[in-house]
Amino acid sequence: MDWNNDGKKDLISGQSYSGARVNIFLNTGTDAAPVFSGKTYLQTGGVDFQASYQSTPFIVDWNNDGKKDVLCGEINGRIYYLENTGTDAAPVFSSSTFIQDGAANLVASSRSSPMALDWDHDGAKDLIVGCYDGKLRFYRNIGTDAAPTFNGYTFIQAGGTDIDVGYYSRLGIGDLNHDGCPDLFAGSSGGTVKWYPVNPLLTLPESATEGDGVLAGQGSVSIDSPAASSLVIALASEDTSEVTVPASVTITTGNTNATFDLTVVNDADLDGSQLAPITASETLLGTHRQRIRIDDNESTTLSVTLPASVTEGDGTLTGQGTVSLGSTPDSDILVTFSSDDTSEITANPTTIPAGQTSAAFDLVVVDDGEIDGSQTATITAHVPNWTDGADTLSVLDNENMSLTVVIPSISGEGDGVLSGSGTVTISGTLPSNLVVSLVSDDTSEITVPTTTTINTGNTSAPFDLTVINDPDSDGQQVVSVSVSASGFTGGNDSITVADNEIDRFEFGSISSPQTASEAFSLLIQARDINGDLAWYQGTLPITASGDSGVAPVQPSSVAFSDGAWSGAIQVDTVDTGITLFVTAGGGHDGTSAVFSTTPGALASFTWDPIPSPRYENIPFSVSVSAQDANGYLVTDFTGTADLTASVGNGATTVGSGSSAWNYPLSSYYHDARTQVIYLGSELGAACRITKLALDVTVVPGQTLNSWTIRMKHTTLADYAGSALWENTGWTTVYQADETISSTGWVEFEFSTPFDYNGTDNLMIDFCFNNTSWTRDGECRFTSAAATRSLSARVDSTAGDPLTWSGTTPAPASGTQVPNIRLTTGTPIACSPSTSGNFTSGLWSGDVTVEAPGTNVALAASWGGASGTSATFNVDPTTANHTVPHGWLSAANPSWATNYEAVVLLDQDGDGALTWQEFLAGTDPMDAASVFRVFTISGMGSSNGVTWYGTTDSGVLSDFIIYRCTNILSPDWVPVGTNSRSATGTNSWWDANPPPLPVYYRLGIQ
Repeated sequence: MDWNNDGKKDLISGQSYSGARVNIFLNTGTDAAPVFSGKTYLQTGGVDFQASYQSTPFIVDWNNDGKKDVLCGEINGRIYYLENTGTDAAPVFSSSTFIQDGAANLVASSRSSPMALDWDHDGAKDLIVGCYDGKLRFYRNIGTDAAPTFNGYTFIQAGGTDIDVGYYSRLGIGDLNHDGCPDLFAGSSGGTVKWYPVNPLLTLPESATEGDGVLAGQGSVSIDSPAASSLVIALASEDTSEVTVPASVTITTGNTNATFDLTVVNDADLDGSQLAPITASETLLGTHRQRIRIDDNESTTLSVTLPASVTEGDGTLTGQGTVSLGSTPDSDILVTFSSDDTSEITANPTTIPAGQTSAAFDLVVVDDGEIDGSQTATITAHVPNWTDGADTLSVLDNENMSLTVVIPSISGEGDGVLSGSGTVTISGTLPSNLVVSLVSDDTSEITVPTTTTINTGNTSAPFDLTVINDPDSDGQQVVSVSVSASGFTGGNDSITVADNEIDRFEFGSISSPQTASEAFSLLIQARDINGDLAWYQGTLPITASGDSGVAPVQPSSVAFSDGAWSGAIQVDTVDTGITLFVTAGGGHDGTSAVFSTTPGALASFTWDPIPSPRYENIPFSVSVSAQDANGYLVTDFTGTADLTASVGNGATTVGSGSSAWNYPLSSYYHDARTQVIYLGSELGAACRITKLALDVTVVPGQTLNSWTIRMKHTTLADYAGSALWENTGWTTVYQADETISSTGWVEFEFSTPFDYNGTDNLMIDFCFNNTSWTRDGECRFTSAAATRSLSARVDSTAGDPLTWSGTTPAPASGTQVPNIRLTTGTPIACSPSTSGNFTSGLWSGDVTVEAPGTNVALAASWGGASGTSATFNVDPTTANHTVPHGWLSAANPSWATNYEAVVLLDQDGDGALTWQEFLAGTDPMDAASVFRVFTISGMGSSNGVTWYGTTDSGVLSDFIIYRCTNILSPDWVPVGTNSRSATGTNSWWDANPPPLPVYYRLGIQ
């Protein structure tokens, strides 16, 4: 269609993705040979119009104001209406509304594709809409042609069955079999186009003239197959002032058609030609409508007034022509126009209103693209049976007699023949070949052929340029190529020939600092002796060095094309005083400006290895470093980190299915959310979850913005009867802009660990919030016996997925449960709970784990950064369940290597084992410090027992005094106790001793 009324067909198309625009491709060639060099977008209110998804435009004058409007379908089945508030040649759209069906928006299934035409021949445009379901919906206009109104639809049928072409039905109208009836074409996503020829029930003569009277048997009705019984067809005229018909006609048994008479009414009105609708109706066949043109037998004369001249390129000249009548008409008069040279100008029909004698009409000036000078054309006005009127004008040519030559702006020595790179152009076509002469003003640099020829019907011709490769270091040279031809004004253009002899290399600017191991853009150019671009082609190594020495750089080489290399580069170290360097040898080299590299933002914490075992309640030293995403020390981090500990750390895998699902990585849409129930029977005992991994089979096509994992306990075992988005009670365990770059198990380390209670089921929520779409990612999943997952994806139409609630947007229930691998442990106490301040990205200090266990891990977290140590064991802090490790280490530091063995030995040879010395409070490294009775003394009838004791021991047990009277066959009986109350000599008196001999010994309670 001709969008800008310049007499040349243009191209209007939709887009298939979200935020779909409407493309406008203006024809810069001719109407017979269109050329499209670029596109613009349809705008509303000064900004690009965007349908929600999959725009399908249709151009039509919807409100009959003589200006093209736009209807546009979209994914949700609605139809946008954009009213043209500009002109027909320069459409302007201020806003868009939706076409209404009754009191609500018209919604035709989904992925609507509209077409407007008078389907039922009642003189008012209707809508036919193709849809995703493959059917065609007919919305009959119950309003007027200028103000369409709709109230429901029916499906278009073929042979009594709804037409269904598959998916994504699109339609077109055309008379393929040339029977004078418009046929229907319907395409689908399967790539086929189906043709539905129209078999009209009703056939009428094209026209008749007042005074013709009865047109005997010239009307007919027909059906596809012979009638099984007499079939009565009801007839009616919708304008009995022009023509009448019988009330019915009968197709008799065994026949397929019947004829009927039409009676043309002869009125006295000067009313020109009138279109009279006739209908034929039958219960099963429906109502069919055709129109007959009744030409007036009253006549008058027409006259035409035109401007003296117009110019090609003027396009549509609105109202520039005038047609007049010799008499005043009684009805609106449709006037048509003909041109004796439609290659130069045509005229649009116009209507002279009843009671008026003239009307303006539009002239359409054709831009024929020919160099043909001024042409004369005659426009003739016509109404059947009236006297034609005509006028003549001149159509001035807009093509000139100038030659234009275009050659590349730059090339370089070594390029050789640049095939077809030069073009000579004229402003229009010629009826014969045009030979054009070519001349180079410096054949030591550039040569061209002697001539080239622009053939008949073409407007341009290519030619070769040959670049001469000389050995001179002469810098850039500018060469002019001139063109000339008989009768035309010549032209010229220049090309710069770059020298391929290099003098040096020059680096583009590099801002400082750059982030270590993150790519930045760089430009390197070869320069000639004059400092201009040298036409170097080749690959050179690129190196880097800094204050600390050689710096690793990626890539390690750069390939120059036409004297330049541009791309991404990264330096894989943190350093100052860095420069980049390239050389081609012979002193032809280049060095960048000096810059520094620094670490990126804090991304994780890394723990130095922790020896195993450590001991409960005994502090041990740790070191933690703050690192960026590439593992560099973040030296400007001076904050603190939260410290936690867990025991029994290991991996729990839930799910073993091998099939892949596009959730939760469904990046084919902007936003997606997946809410999954994992059963307690799958998770096991209470634990702390510190990491989650998904088994990725296809990497998403883009970064997942605000990729969020949330968890909470739930009593739900499935979503039967409760398919709702939950928006309360969540713990956000992970959130980041996530770029997944590899398949297999992809792990997400939690910034906030989750403490699973070991009893409930676990609900896990995955979502992301993008503003664009690409391809889906996919993960392996396991099919459950019940619906345990909810999923949905939209294109920015429901807000942040984190805020979705209830059934907004509507979730899809499924049995797919993504396979996950959880890193788990059980929380145990540790101190301190917060580290000290980091210094230059490092913190070292003592940590105490307050319970024993195997596979213990420490974790540090701050903001969104976290890090877990390698696992180690924490052993009990007593040897033989009795002696504190600290007491043993204080006695002899070397004993820390094997506490359990030490306590069972007599280390100082005093007859007491180490554990006995601990209980006694004696020194295990001093033979003189021993737990034994020193003296027994008598005083009256009492015996006194003395011994050495201490309160230094960590175990302050009471002493027990035992007694017997036969040392050879002892029967030791406890006779008293004494509290451990002092260091030094302790004593106890036996007030009722037996006769001598009496023996005593000591014990620890």
